[in-house]
Amino acid sequence: MKHIIRSGALFIIIFSMSQVNVQAQFEQKLTLQFSAGSASLLNMEEYFSSGAMLNAGIQYNFSRRFGMTALVMYGMHFTNPDIIGDATFINMGLGLSAKYKFFHTRRVNPYLLFGFSACFLRLDIPEWDESIREPVAPGIITAMGLEFNLSENFALFLQLGYNESFPVNETGFGLGETYALLGINLNVFKSRTL
Repeated sequence: MKHIIRSGALFIIIFSMSQVNVQAQFEQKLTLQFSAGSASLLNMEEYFSSGAMLNAGIQYNFSRRFGMTALVMYGMHFTNPDIIGDATFINMGLGLSAKYKFFHTRRVNPYLLFGFSACFLRLDIPEWDESIREPVAPGIITAMGLEFNLSENFALFLQLGYNESFPVNETGFGLGETYALLGINLNVFKSRTL
């Protein structure tokens, strides 16, 4: 009997001294992301006007602060017709980036994003009957943004960033591009954690 009382007292003491906080909560694990905005090519403003950019992606959230996003990106820029004529510059790419949110419990949440991309670049100049292509240009993706959580499953975001693609060889070409995007996040899958 004394053994049971000692064991019970020891259990109560250990339990009361430890800061155990067991609480079930649901975390958003998968987020669908869609965005659109404008983009500008750096060091080529004389030749190209601002362009449009569209992105779609899926984000896996490891925690409420950190996630990885797989993106499909599409950008199009039109030329200044007085210099080159009627030409189009197209940037299609795939990206994988890490996203870190600073305040996961707030309605307005700033974040940083960094990743890598593989871009397919093409410059079409119909007047010259020429199409210049870069098969696969490796690159980087950097961005900062603000996420506005409107509900548990829906958020708007504003993102400003810089993408750079590097030439594969001496005859290839790359680009530097700044952009501003407005988008939506849809949380589609949740998991329960303790």
